Amino acid sequence: MDSTHLQIETPPERLRLLLDGRRGETLKLPAAACEALEIAEDPECRPEQLACVISHDPMLAADTLAIANSAAFAQGRTLASLHQAIVRIGIRQCKNLIIASSSAGMMKRLPLEQVWVRDLLLQHSFATASAAGHLNQLLGLRFEGEEFTAGLLHDLGRLIFALVDPKNFEEADLLDFIEPGQLLERERQFFRTDHCHMGAWFAQQQKLPRALVESILLHHNPSAACNHHRLVAITAAADHIANHIQRFNEAVSYEPEGNVAIKVLEKLEGRPFTESFDNVAHEVITKTQADLEMSCRHQCSSEPEYHS
Repeated sequence: MDSTHLQIETPPERLRLLLDGRRGETLKLPAAACEALEIAEDPECRPEQLACVISHDPMLAADTLAIANSAAFAQGRTLASLHQAIVRIGIRQCKNLIIASSSAGMMKRLPLEQVWVRDLLLQHSFATASAAGHLNQLLGLRFEGEEFTAGLLHDLGRLIFALVDPKNFEEADLLDFIEPGQLLERERQFFRTDHCHMGAWFAQQQKLPRALVESILLHHNPSAACNHHRLVAITAAADHIANHIQRFNEAVSYEPEGNVAIKVLEKLEGRPFTESFDNVAHEVITKTQADLEMSCRHQCSSEPEYHS
C-alpha cells in the first residue's frame, strides 16, 4: 500500500489542449497493450488470456516471442507459441515488456518536425534503460526488468515538449545532457512546468504503474521520499551514466563519485557497494555503448520499424 502521496503538477491548459489534438492521438498506448496490462494486473491472470490479447498487436506479439527466445530466457528450444512464451518469461516480466514495447513504438511514431531531435532523445532513453539493466546485474540489485522500462520512459516529458511545442522546446532544451538544474529552470520559463512533471502526469493519464510514474517524476531528485525509492534511484543512477555517454561517448573520464544516486541506493540496500560501483562503472558504460551500437544497426536494417 502506498504510504507517500506525491503531488504531480497538472500541465498548463495550453499544453493539455495541444495534447488533446491530432498529436495527442499519437501519444496513446495501443488498445491491445492497455487491455493486456489490465489483464496482467489480475492476480488470477492466466497466460492463455494474456496471449489472446497480445496476439491482436503484431509488434507486441513479435517482441514477446523475441524476448522469450533471447539468450536471457531461452532454454535450448525455440518457441513459436505466445502462450508458451508468456509461461517462459512470466507475467511480471511480460508486464514490463508490454510497457516497454508499446512505449517505444509510441515514441517512434512521434511526427516531430526535426527527426534528429526525436532520435537523439530516444537514444538517450535507450542508453538509460541499458545502463540500468547492467547496473542491476553487476550490483545484484534484484530488479526483474522494471529498471529497463523505467529507464526507457524517464524522459517521456521531454519528448512531449518536443512534439507539442517544438519552437519553445528548441529554446528550453539545448540537448547538451548537462543536467538537471539549468534544464529544469529553462523548461519552467517556457512551459510553466518541467519534463519530470509533464511525463509523470502523462504516464498517470495512461494508467501506467505507480512505480514508473514515480521514476519519471523523481529521476532528478532520487533522495525524495516516495513509495518506489529503489527504482527511482537506479533510474537516476543510469541517467547520470547515459548523460556522460551522450556528452563524451567514452568511459575513461567518467567519475563514479559524482553519481549521487548510487549513494542513495547504497543507503536503501543497507549494504556498502560504492566501491563496487567504482569498479564496475566503466564496464557499465562500455556495455551500454555496445548496446547502443547494436540498436542503431538494428534500426538501420529494419526501418520503418513501427507504423501509426
